[in-house]
Amino acid sequence: MKNNFLKVKLLFLLVLTFGLSGCFWLLVGGAGGAGGAIYYKGRIVHTVNAYYTKVHKASLSALKGMGLPIYKDQLELNKANIESSFLDDTKIWIEIEGISRHTSKIYIRVGLLGDEARSRELLKKILARL
Repeated sequence: MKNNFLKVKLLFLLVLTFGLSGCFWLLVGGAGGAGGAIYYKGRIVHTVNAYYTKVHKASLSALKGMGLPIYKDQLELNKANIESSFLDDTKIWIEIEGISRHTSKIYIRVGLLGDEARSRELLKKILARL
């Protein structure tokens, strides 16, 4: 009986320690958000099952389809960078990282501090073109 009480106390302290440090919630959030786009530090991060050049073309197509200008379009080995802006001069940065022949990561930031709603809107338009 005393041994069980000690185990419960230890478990409680362990959960409390991780909960206060933030690591526990990161683990819990990671389990719940797997497979979806993650908004972190002002930008959207999303993994897609497509080669990075295909994601690059879809990104350019989405921006052009929205009538937005392309200021920078840089395509390199396993990565691409695109800069644009909305009509209200809010900057858009898109980074594409080739993970493998069939997988890429898209990083989208809208505005200096990040605008989650606009970032998700742009991601949705890119994904529709893949």
